[in-house]
Amino acid sequence: MLNPNDLLTKQDYKTYHSSLLSKLKRLAISKKAEEEQEEQSLLPDMPIETIESLYELENLIKNNEAKNQLIKFIKDVGGPDAKEFARRVMSDLMTKEVAVKFSWSGQGRNTKEGYKKKEAFQSLKISSIIASTISKVGANFTQDDAKKGMKSYLQHVGEHM
Repeated sequence: MLNPNDLLTKQDYKTYHSSLLSKLKRLAISKKAEEEQEEQSLLPDMPIETIESLYELENLIKNNEAKNQLIKFIKDVGGPDAKEFARRVMSDLMTKEVAVKFSWSGQGRNTKEGYKKKEAFQSLKISSIIASTISKVGANFTQDDAKKGMKSYLQHVGEHM
């Protein structure tokens, strides 16, 4: 049974109700802003499925907001060390079909079909953003180790297709 002393006065009820409505409105506005921010991603869907899309990303990151979104994407991948972190980023960034079209320096190789030239991943701004971001995440993560991880990924990606 309710104790009459526990009942809220009409003014208490209005204040409480107004406070709840205010909190709900703030939550709704916050949620809407969050959803709009997610919708406004400047980056293409990952992993990138065509070499043209990778070059489009290269052009997009001239925009600081797109660059910051790429940095956040890289940080969200994570890894136990710089090399593994870089390999995971590369795997999440582009499909294997795109990755096999690159080598670190652009050096190709002889195949049964003839010499196959590759694109130079190190010449892309994306590669320096990956290395720089990774080096800032872990205390012992270096850009050199991140570059070694990217090189290793590109060297071996064709073996896993």
